[in-house]
Amino acid sequence: MAGAAFVHFPSLNRLKSALAFVVSNDLVKKVHEREHMETYLHVFQPQLERLSVAHETSVWNPVSGPLCRFCPVKSCEFNGSR
Repeated sequence: MAGAAFVHFPSLNRLKSALAFVVSNDLVKKVHEREHMETYLHVFQPQLERLSVAHETSVWNPVSGPLCRFCPVKSCEFNGSR
């Protein structure tokens, strides 16, 4: 999320975030700096490369995921509505 915030808000240089764990009553805080934005975004590189190749070659191999049951492609082997 920090990477997305830095991309969307070019003037943003520092971002404070926190994760609230309600059950354990814990709060994990972190400060994110723009200078580390590439590190934050690098997490998505494998997925972006796979999508780029699919777009260039027009070959969209099916991938199973949590949204399969909502997918309109009924011919896919992973479609959960079948």
